[in-house]
Amino acid sequence: MFRGVLATAAVAMVLTAVPAGADEPVVPVDLGTLPGGLNSYGNVVSNDGSVFGTAVDKANNPRGARWDAAGRITELLPQPGYDTVDPVALTDDGVALGNSMKADGSGWRATLWGAAGVPVDLPPVPGYPSSRVAAINAHGVAVGYSYGASAPDTAVKWDTTRGTVTALGDGRGFAINDAGAVLSAYEGESKYWDPAGNLVPLEGGGTPADLDNAGTVVGSSGSHAAKWDAAGHLTVLDTTWKFSTAEQIGEDGTIYGTVEAGDGTKQLAR
Repeated sequence: MFRGVLATAAVAMVLTAVPAGADEPVVPVDLGTLPGGLNSYGNVVSNDGSVFGTAVDKANNPRGARWDAAGRITELLPQPGYDTVDPVALTDDGVALGNSMKADGSGWRATLWGAAGVPVDLPPVPGYPSSRVAAINAHGVAVGYSYGASAPDTAVKWDTTRGTVTALGDGRGFAINDAGAVLSAYEGESKYWDPAGNLVPLEGGGTPADLDNAGTVVGSSGSHAAKWDAAGHLTVLDTTWKFSTAEQIGEDGTIYGTVEAGDGTKQLAR
């Protein structure tokens, strides 16, 4: 839920219901691409139906693109000195969040695009040359990490409304809830910071995957699906399957994940 909050997986062809009988199929609406281009790809969609993804221009260069709810496209260029755009999230007020990238993958820079489509830098903390963003919450606070220094990568929060960046500690932030709690992982170590930035130990260890606005964290501990409350106390969700993991938690507290019997096949679980 909050790994790319306010955004879900999407394709650049949306489905719109036809006001007809229930037996009639829905009809795909082609959102198109940039002038002269042939291809486009959707990555995330907001609640109003706007889409953030990639469109190929007439020179066959991949470019960031945002389609509004009416299907109008805006090209989202990377920051100067970068070549392509990695789409991450799209808020309900149309703010796009992603990463400007070098074509050879040698460098990333966290980037925000407002209504005008102009790239705005989300800088790393001092001492680091590069930054990467992973998610944003409903209050405009984004999470990601700074990297490229001799020191370990550090998880960061950007307050995009105030233009500030805050280092949390070693790690790579990948999820944030509306209160500002953050999940991070790096080199096999997982961390959870509460909204005040305090590191909260997760009882029993494990691998967190998602969190909700109450601060409940879900993931796995050992080989089983697990959840932790905001104080880090552990509850194992399943012991009947040989392997299981919790992967997402919904706004109503419902938890989703996968289970395995040990034969290599996986099943969706709730």
